[in-house]
Amino acid sequence: MLIEKIHTYNASFTTGALMLQESRVIIPLLLRGDTEGVKTEIDIGDALKINSRESRRKKVGEISKRFKHVKPMVWKRFVEAEEQEQRLILYYACLKTFDMLKDFQIDVLLKKWLNYSLEYDKYVFLDFLFRQSATHPEIDNWTDETKDKLASVINVMLTELGLLKNGKLLELNINDEAWAVFVLLREYWFMEALFLSEEQRQTIIQNV
Repeated sequence: MLIEKIHTYNASFTTGALMLQESRVIIPLLLRGDTEGVKTEIDIGDALKINSRESRRKKVGEISKRFKHVKPMVWKRFVEAEEQEQRLILYYACLKTFDMLKDFQIDVLLKKWLNYSLEYDKYVFLDFLFRQSATHPEIDNWTDETKDKLASVINVMLTELGLLKNGKLLELNINDEAWAVFVLLREYWFMEALFLSEEQRQTIIQNV
């Protein structure tokens, strides 16, 4: 019998939420393999517009980590896309990078949506952490401050994406074309995870 490996949860995304503006600067450099350009942004930061070098280093490092978990064709689409589609791609990158975030999206948020339980606050996530600590003992090593920070960053991510507003989960207001790259990659799970119904998914798939 195969036993599925349980991946260790990583809390490093407290560095930043979707980081849209920063990603618009760094992703094209990473796509070109321009390591000198990336280093210059860390050292000088003319385009990043972040005062602290340490903050620039951390954010660039976090963006680079997310970059590595997503296929180049998605990032090429990111560079050309409109803002809302860019936000969608950045959230996809977060789910691909962080098992904890993907588990939360599918096991908690999607289930709440399907059950018409649309109210959301930070305690939804904190309760998720408490339950997951049974299989992820690393959570017990995190301080309450770290857990609260994670809850805050996730709140910002969901709000920036458009899945959350005024404490309520929402359906994304986004064109069907924005899902095309995920259809081409057969990442149908992502469409379902972000509340698209079976009918919506099939319509999009047929039209790509």
